[in-house]
Amino acid sequence: MLDKFFILLFLGAMLPLFCQKTDSIQVEDILIEADRYRPIDENLRTAKQSDITQILEDQTNLFLKTNGAGTSITTSFLGGNASQTTITVNGIPFSNPLIGQADFSLLKGLPTKGRLIDDISEKGSNDGVAGEVNLLLDNELEGFDIELQSKTYHHQEGRVRYNIVKENWNFGTSLSTIQADNNYPFYVPQLNETRKQEDARVDAWTSLITLGYNPSVQHKLSAFAWYHSQDRRIPPTLTQQENDQFQEDRFIRTGLNWRMLLRENILEVKTGFSDQEINFYDFGKGFLANFEQYFGNISFSGQTLGFDRQIELEYEHYVGDNHSFEQEERQTVLRGKLGLSKDIGSTNVELNTDLIYSPHVKQKLNLAGQIRAKQDVGEGRVILSLRRLWRQPAMNDLFWTGGGNLELSPESGFGLALGYKTQKPFTFRGQIFSRWVRNYIIWLPDNNTFLWGASNIDNVWSRGIDLQFSKALYLGESTLTLLSKQQLVYSSPTEKVEALNIPEYQQLIYTPVHTMRNALAFTKGTIEISCYVRTTTAYQGINEEVPSQTVVDFSIEKTFNISREHRLQLQLGVDNAFDIPYFVVERRPMPGRNGYIKVLYSHHKSK
Repeated sequence: MLDKFFILLFLGAMLPLFCQKTDSIQVEDILIEADRYRPIDENLRTAKQSDITQILEDQTNLFLKTNGAGTSITTSFLGGNASQTTITVNGIPFSNPLIGQADFSLLKGLPTKGRLIDDISEKGSNDGVAGEVNLLLDNELEGFDIELQSKTYHHQEGRVRYNIVKENWNFGTSLSTIQADNNYPFYVPQLNETRKQEDARVDAWTSLITLGYNPSVQHKLSAFAWYHSQDRRIPPTLTQQENDQFQEDRFIRTGLNWRMLLRENILEVKTGFSDQEINFYDFGKGFLANFEQYFGNISFSGQTLGFDRQIELEYEHYVGDNHSFEQEERQTVLRGKLGLSKDIGSTNVELNTDLIYSPHVKQKLNLAGQIRAKQDVGEGRVILSLRRLWRQPAMNDLFWTGGGNLELSPESGFGLALGYKTQKPFTFRGQIFSRWVRNYIIWLPDNNTFLWGASNIDNVWSRGIDLQFSKALYLGESTLTLLSKQQLVYSSPTEKVEALNIPEYQQLIYTPVHTMRNALAFTKGTIEISCYVRTTTAYQGINEEVPSQTVVDFSIEKTFNISREHRLQLQLGVDNAFDIPYFVVERRPMPGRNGYIKVLYSHHKSK
């Protein structure tokens, strides 16, 4: 019934587009950034927020997951898995074309003067079943900064960023590197003893170049080129497999965005390309893969009959040449998008509909979309949204030999959320959500071969509460910054899954019911002392339960203001200060107590 409802809305909304409003529209009223993005809140910045991943964790409802120092960072979004989160940079898809998810560790070199999307989980795209993250590379300040960090267990990180900002153009470049031995002690519960993981190593570096050119109010051009190289070795341990695991990963990603003002309309063209090569050795076998991704989008936005509207045509094409595939595989997705927005009294109503054609899945024509209403109430805003969800299986899901499943169906379903946000008397963002996903894609190991394979679960219901609190208290010459966010999530099949032996309403694997992250930072003059506390309740892994855990980190930072434009920051910290043995994935131990020193030097010209 709701499918037909969205189709009728899509067709009906197209009718007024032939009637164009002739009144002039000011540029600032129709720039997409003015509505979709919000600046990073500098009042809530702590010393730990020196890279974009830490800012995302502290200032949005996004939870990040990692298996240890130097490893990839994936997302946990309102009970969804990492593949159900999309990420774009300047409107260009950033997810890995092989596995359909993004490694957030690659974002560490981004300038932290960028912008984050507003209502980050409320504007999920079609592929973002759980939510989406949209980042805008915005070089606001001219200058450079250098950051060096050294941790216990031979872990070093370094980042250099340099921006040039002129009257109508800007240029930015950054280079970040990580070298980590990861030879940290870990606790083996079965033996009640501590051992040391030997010869684990990660070597990675990432370079980014951005360019912006604004010759006039009518034109805006931006481009970026991203290169990443990573070598990783995971040795066998007592509780792991017999063979070492090696992975070499290389990719380049480029994007171009051109915007032109045409009277009362904006024409925007986005195009992107990525090429990734993976050399993977596991289970005594080697895999060599190459993946290419092509992306194009053209949008036309302005006003029609009092509606703010945006029409988009989008093209995505993937090519996979993998020795573990039987042949070269291809995927194509075509989308037609329509967005309408209008103030009706004191209520803002948005309608976004996407018509999707994908010839490589069973149901080739699909529809997704969202209806959202925003109403100001007192000092805050109430937001109600209804979403129609759809996500195509990633190439790995379909084609990986030994685990891919050509019979997989795309994920689809509906999401409902009721949220409230306010800035007074403190910053608060909260929502109650419920999401029903048909043909939920899940990877589980085969008990006989120990190889993981993709399967569909008929119906998965995710529901819960997401809360964020933050406040900066000014106490004379001191500042006390409080950050807190909590998620209570239940995500389970609505009936027993016989083929996978999953009982009815059993919480899905690697999905904790309660996740909490709190931070307290005290600043006086040029000294800041901060404490971070991360807590998760116990959750089910593949073969055993991952116990509940609370991990505490401490840091102290001293800032030396050399001049108005030059600044030096020195930070000392201890992660996992109480040396708690814990796991994110069972049998993959996380580091115990480990200290670090971080030095950040910055020079930025004043505006």
